[in-house]
Amino acid sequence: MTRIRFRFRRPDGLTDGGSSPRGLVVCTPTSRVVQKDESIMLPLPFVARLPDDGSDLVVALQPTGRDWCWTIREQVSGYTHVRRVIVPDSVQTLDYATLGEASWASSATAGGLVHSMRVYSGVITLDAHVPAASLKPSDNVTVGDTCVDSTGRVWMITGLVDSDVVFGVDTGVTLGGKGERGASFLSGMGRPSDLTQGIVGDTYIDLTTGDVYQLRL
Repeated sequence: MTRIRFRFRRPDGLTDGGSSPRGLVVCTPTSRVVQKDESIMLPLPFVARLPDDGSDLVVALQPTGRDWCWTIREQVSGYTHVRRVIVPDSVQTLDYATLGEASWASSATAGGLVHSMRVYSGVITLDAHVPAASLKPSDNVTVGDTCVDSTGRVWMITGLVDSDVVFGVDTGVTLGGKGERGASFLSGMGRPSDLTQGIVGDTYIDLTTGDVYQLRL
């Protein structure tokens, strides 16, 4: 376990650095975690209250892994803020303010954005032929690419005929609307922000461009 020190201050115009506020922090692991003793830590929250005497709050947290992190919800003096933090394995007490955060990263390579998922503004049916130019993005379309239609259904391209693509496989996956969870995919209009919900490893698709992002540590 790593000890994390929480120190919050509210401006008061009197003291150097501000005074200690009242409030609490809610800590939740983003997924089920198998611990060293083979017990399972469930993705359930626990609450730690800031000390009434104004001293620092120190909480012991399990070090995060490659595929999960801690969601910390700060509820202090009427102010609320949420972070997804990475907790290293350390014998020293670490300041909460210095912890790194998980963030949405574009699925990019040296050759540019990886377009494994595309968007079509209409409704796709089995074996439908659709002009490749009508997909977003429309560059480098190839067999095996997947595409989400206006209903959120995900289809796979199984053939190319002249300038058309053929959708021969219904994947059975339907994306959640506007960021709601659906089969490990998230979606919405526009790029994901720090407020976009998700757990490490989730994939997000921007329905306006087809750009794909992944929540990474």
